[in-house]
Amino acid sequence: MKRFVFGLWLSLLGFLGTMTCLVCGAQHSCDYNGLSGVWGGLEDTQLYIPLLVFLLVLIWGLFVAARESRRGNK
Repeated sequence: MKRFVFGLWLSLLGFLGTMTCLVCGAQHSCDYNGLSGVWGGLEDTQLYIPLLVFLLVLIWGLFVAARESRRGNK
């Protein structure tokens, strides 16, 4: 049960970080070396690496929570 809650907390942290990076990139959308829109904003503010890290944390947290929910009380 503790690992399941840990996975949920990780996925929540990853989701909040991902949304923060995406909103910040959308607010600062500009034309960066031919890239425009959200990806151009992420390149301009250099948030593409934190976005990828938060996405990995989100996926890892979902994986841990799903694995623990399948195990049951074993």
